[in-house]
Amino acid sequence: MYQYSTSKANGALFDTEWQIPNKTAEVKKDETAEKPADDKASDSPKYITGPNGGDDWQTTDTKVTITGTVPAKTKSVFINDYELKKYVPGDPGWSYVASFDFGNLKKGKNIFEVSTVNFDGEKKSLDSITITQGTSDEFNDNENNKVAAENEKASDLPIRKNKSGDSLILNIAVPEQPASYSQIASILKEQWKKIGVGVKINILPNDAFQEAISKRNYDLLIFGQNLVYNLDAYPYWHSSQAKEGGYNLSQFKNFAVDSLLEKARIENDDEARKKILNSIQEIMSKEVPAIFLYTPTYHFALSVKMQNANFDNLATISDRFTRISEWYARLERRLSANTNVFTFFGWLIKQFKL
Repeated sequence: MYQYSTSKANGALFDTEWQIPNKTAEVKKDETAEKPADDKASDSPKYITGPNGGDDWQTTDTKVTITGTVPAKTKSVFINDYELKKYVPGDPGWSYVASFDFGNLKKGKNIFEVSTVNFDGEKKSLDSITITQGTSDEFNDNENNKVAAENEKASDLPIRKNKSGDSLILNIAVPEQPASYSQIASILKEQWKKIGVGVKINILPNDAFQEAISKRNYDLLIFGQNLVYNLDAYPYWHSSQAKEGGYNLSQFKNFAVDSLLEKARIENDDEARKKILNSIQEIMSKEVPAIFLYTPTYHFALSVKMQNANFDNLATISDRFTRISEWYARLERRLSANTNVFTFFGWLIKQFKL
């Protein structure tokens, strides 16, 4: 999954021709590397070898095997206060199973400290590892919160330049309508300042915008797609549409995607077509020919008097009126003309006599 991360973006740009003037040394390639919250001293030997090479680890497993080594002349090995019964004195390796079933692994953070006793009776602490057990959703939330905090603290950088002195400034084409596109462009411009990328926003009238995309006169553009009901992505991603005038605006060309798009157009079975579309999505997520920003939400008001109004499966704004013929106002029961409560009872008695 791709996410907005200034540190990872700066790390990805480290080895490119575009460098930050007089500030290259401050943006290091290893900024994207995750470090444990309590880094162990680099000069301390590592005795825990697994899991994760002995580094602190997050897992969704409810059973974890911890492995490691010990110095020579070790008589016994302890994990926290538990002595490993199966350890053979003098053996260089050991293993320990932590599990929900055994009660030595629980949800959240679990710290396992390894210590040894030599033949002289001296006990020594060797190493430790923190294993955090939880769900993938919890880990994703924690990671997203961490990245969001890093993004918030990140400061603007000078615009990157190459050896020729050219500045990394991108032209982004934006249509006048909808107005929200201009707001999005402004947000992107502010965000990309934090990675040293300049953005020039060109807000164009509809005719000029259509001409710009037809002639591919842009570095970037904000463009909306609506695949309506049949989810036909052929016009947007087939290589034949990459030529001038087509709507493959990223110039994306992939033989596998071409084949799948063609199959999707002639496939009538819903389940088979769904599998084809999922395959296209998987390839697109890896190739990233475009960044999908959001799906807009439209709001409209409806009187509480209206009944039987159904708004499922809307593909366009006007679709909300597709079944308007089925709408009706709230019904109220009233006595017909020349009738009253007494005539009703008379009618009711006749029904029983029948």
